[in-house]
Amino acid sequence: MSNPRKRASTACLALALALSACATPTSYMGIPFDAQTPAVAEPGEDLRKLVFALSRYKLACKDAEDMSAACQRAVEGVVAAMVPGRRSLTMLPVGELAKLASMGDKHAQLELGTRFEEGRGVACDPGKARTLYGRAAATTGGTIWVYQPPVGNGTTGRTVPLDTGPREVGLPAASERLASLEDRLDRAEREGRDVCAGT
Repeated sequence: MSNPRKRASTACLALALALSACATPTSYMGIPFDAQTPAVAEPGEDLRKLVFALSRYKLACKDAEDMSAACQRAVEGVVAAMVPGRRSLTMLPVGELAKLASMGDKHAQLELGTRFEEGRGVACDPGKARTLYGRAAATTGGTIWVYQPPVGNGTTGRTVPLDTGPREVGLPAASERLASLEDRLDRAEREGRDVCAGT
């Protein structure tokens, strides 16, 4: 007969191991979430974002009564650019940015990809930049259809809908940066030079 204390301690150890396997991640793309490397932002980056948001507003909203979806998004963009105390992604320490990117924030993925491409606050790594641009450019969420194989005798397989969360369209800016990076990598390979040499 086995010892009840030994069984209890074995059960506790198994539970502890199982729970540790479900631990919250502490890094993303090799960046610890507590990394405090400050961003090196271009001067006036926030001002440029505000000017861009205002230009979108001017194009989308024809008059004061315009309540179209495009106008409402443009207004939200202006408000986001003007909120006092709001830190833009370009100013976030790399650890905070990595945490947002790991949670699927497409804008954070784009900014972190840019930092990897340019070597701003992190080592230049075009592979990680490519991965992040791809994630930011991809449309995620919505319903996908999954094949369910037959279960039991005489049944057939079927496809079933699976909701993967709210649909979020990819960022066009990420697609553009990805295409530009791929072009630079191809040129660098043909010319036999390192794409990170100038960063």
